[in-house]
Amino acid sequence: MDRSSTVLTIGLVLDHAQQRGFHVDVVTTAGTLLEDVSVAALDRFCIVLLDGSTAGRAHVVAREHVVSVSMSRSDLLAIEGGDAHEPAAAPSAGAGT
Repeated sequence: MDRSSTVLTIGLVLDHAQQRGFHVDVVTTAGTLLEDVSVAALDRFCIVLLDGSTAGRAHVVAREHVVSVSMSRSDLLAIEGGDAHEPAAAPSAGAGT
C-alpha cells in the first residue's frame, strides 16, 4: 500500500496558514492561548499573529516560544494532502469530448 505522507512541523503549519489564510490557535511557552488568529507574517525569528477582535490586536511572538498550533481538521488535511505545494493540473486538450 503506497501512501504519501508529510512531516508536519510547527513551522510548516504556520507557513501554510499564512499562505492559505487559515486561522489557527497558538499556545506559547508562557501558557498564553491566542485563539482564532491569522498568520500575518513570519520569518526565522518571529511570527506576527492578527486576531479578529474589533480592536484588531496584533501579537508578535518569538518562534522559539510557540509550543503548539491547532487548526481545523479540514485545513490540516489540506496540508497533509500536499495540495498546498502542487499547482492545479491543467485540463487536457481532449477533456470533455
